[in-house]
Amino acid sequence: MRFGIGAFVIVATFLAYRRMLSPIRGTVTSAFGPRVRNGVAQWHNGTDIAANIGSDVRAPSDGIVLPQSFHPDGGTEVFMKLDNGFTLGLSHLLRSNSVGETFKRQGEVIALTGNSGNATGPSVHLTLRDRDGKYLDPQKYFDFHA
Repeated sequence: MRFGIGAFVIVATFLAYRRMLSPIRGTVTSAFGPRVRNGVAQWHNGTDIAANIGSDVRAPSDGIVLPQSFHPDGGTEVFMKLDNGFTLGLSHLLRSNSVGETFKRQGEVIALTGNSGNATGPSVHLTLRDRDGKYLDPQKYFDFHA
C-alpha cells in the first residue's frame, strides 16, 4: 500500500499535537466560541481556566517564550512559539517566568496565573493558533481537568 505526501503530513501533524502537555489544570469557566458576556454576544478566541493566583503554567512542548507584554483586556500576557508551529497565548497572568526571548522545554514553568486585565476572577485565558494564525479550540488539544 502506498501513501502520498498528504497522508505523511496528516500523521506528522497528529503526532505533533498528541504529544503536547496541558499547560494548566483546572475548571473551564468559559470555552472557545460564541458566548454572552455582560449581556453582549461575542466570539471567545480561547478558553478560560480558573486557577489560584500564582499557579504554575507549564510549557506544553519545547519552544520559545516571547517577552511579557500588557494589554488592557488581557492584562499581563505572554506568547510561546511551540516546536510544532503553533503559538500559545496566555493572558490575565501575574507574571512571566522568562526575560526576553527564552527557550523552554516541555513541562517547564513559563508563567504564573493572576487576575490582571479584564478578568472575572483568578484565571488564565489560553489561546492557541496554528501555523497560519487561525485560532483553534484549546480543549481539542489539551485536557484541563484537574
